[in-house]
Amino acid sequence: MDALCSAKMALDWLEVEGHE
Repeated sequence: MDALCSAKMALDWLEVEGHE
């Protein structure tokens, strides 16, 4: 499930970027 892991990481990264 590489796609799921990638999506999870992307969402987490986006959240961090949004908080910046």
